[in-house]
Amino acid sequence: MNWKYPYADTVVLRSKQTVSEWKQAISDPYSEQPALQTGFRSAGAERPRFLQEKTVTPQERGTAFHILMENLPLEGPVTKADLTELKKQLVEGNWLTQEQAEVIDETKVIPFVESSLGQALIRSTEVWREVPFTYGRPVAESGGEDITVLQGMADCVFRNEQGSLVLIDYKTDRLSNVENKTREEHIAGMKDKYQFQLDVYREALSAIWEEPVREAYIYAFDQELIIPMNENNG
Repeated sequence: MNWKYPYADTVVLRSKQTVSEWKQAISDPYSEQPALQTGFRSAGAERPRFLQEKTVTPQERGTAFHILMENLPLEGPVTKADLTELKKQLVEGNWLTQEQAEVIDETKVIPFVESSLGQALIRSTEVWREVPFTYGRPVAESGGEDITVLQGMADCVFRNEQGSLVLIDYKTDRLSNVENKTREEHIAGMKDKYQFQLDVYREALSAIWEEPVREAYIYAFDQELIIPMNENNG
């Protein structure tokens, strides 16, 4: 029998995946990480709280920055003192451990809030933070007959003064060999690493909200860089 299932390539893709898992499955066939994931587990969640209170992993540091940005006051100018007070409140409210609060460098946040993008966010009257989504995306290999369900969390979406939706994604990871890279190399590296993710986030939110997300940006805390991610403006 010579019949072959025409969409054999799609069987290695889980029907429900995070955007990062899906990207790896379709773009890196030689990766040691299998395309068929058994489920999502947070690296921070695997560690008992008493360990989190002694050391902070890169993943937990990223979570700490995201919690701060989720609670960033948007009523007016934001100062370093405001951020220090916010960290204190988040510790008192058990949103952060003291150790997590200490790894948040307020001086890495100030360039964002003082930027034109940060100021546009502060002026906006419509802001959504930590927006979860589930999106059924057609699988190209199946001719559009199959879909994979993608799950993600948009860090921040706001409506700018022109009435358009803008997506912001916060990043705390560092590129390898960071000390030897120029600003342009940082930007190129982050775009290469995350363009696919931001494109899919824009596509998903635009489809779900039935309104195009016109702009997307990354804010990289360590490099204090705002990086436009608007290559796919379809």
